[in-house]
Amino acid sequence: MGLFNKIKTTVSETITDRKKDTDFRSARRLILMDLSETQLKKLCAVNKCKPRDVELDGLDLRKKRLTKADYADSLASKLSNEDILRQLPSDARKKLEYQISELKRKWKLDEYAEQQTSAVGQEDLVSLKTPPESQVEKPDNVKVVMDSSFDNVVSEICKFRPPRRFIEEREYEISLHSHLSGVFPKAITENQYKLGDTRCDIKIDNFAIEIKKSPTDQELRRLQEQISRYSKYPQFRKIIVVIFDADLQSTTNFCNTMAQTNILDRVTVIADYRTLMRDGRFV
Repeated sequence: MGLFNKIKTTVSETITDRKKDTDFRSARRLILMDLSETQLKKLCAVNKCKPRDVELDGLDLRKKRLTKADYADSLASKLSNEDILRQLPSDARKKLEYQISELKRKWKLDEYAEQQTSAVGQEDLVSLKTPPESQVEKPDNVKVVMDSSFDNVVSEICKFRPPRRFIEEREYEISLHSHLSGVFPKAITENQYKLGDTRCDIKIDNFAIEIKKSPTDQELRRLQEQISRYSKYPQFRKIIVVIFDADLQSTTNFCNTMAQTNILDRVTVIADYRTLMRDGRFV
């Protein structure tokens, strides 16, 4: 192997390792945010994590009042998966174990495709993207799609089926994020993505996804305010609302209200795996 190829391989491996670290840190943070601020403070004390000693996203925490998110960020950044798993309550530990297993499966798919592409060329990538079942176990409801276009994202959300009916909204968020990360391995997929004064549940490329489970009329009204805030940012080119266990009348009223706003052409609503409104138009 020539010097150029060695450098190229080293750089590629470094980038991949950083992406893995980011994915796993994001998963740890998501689960930690389910804990109370008191629990997070205790974990920080036990593990000698001092949020004020670090900078996150370019923000010096010594200059601001610490929040629950700051404690979660500090723990997620400083502790490994194993360290956090040992200290989590049973329910939270199961959620993190599931998220980690999904991320590992995603990276196995990526590594397999990378190896095969290097051997036979870029033109065979699509046919080789799915490895033999003996090498990587892949759930039946996951199909690898290379193009993370809006049409494909909406289609995959409608096809998505969680492993069971969840009690908490956060569990749907974790499961859907894992599904989309596996289906669109080349897309930039993040959960709890913060931008300015907003934080969307899932961001995939330049699409914001907000998830609700059995929302009340009051929660849907608050959702309209969230969507208005998202619309201020060009980074959120499309806004997708995904509702699980939806009430048909409340959801219809929500769509009718959104249809009267000046951002309706950016909003798509999916309720119980069916598209009700797409780009502001009823389907």
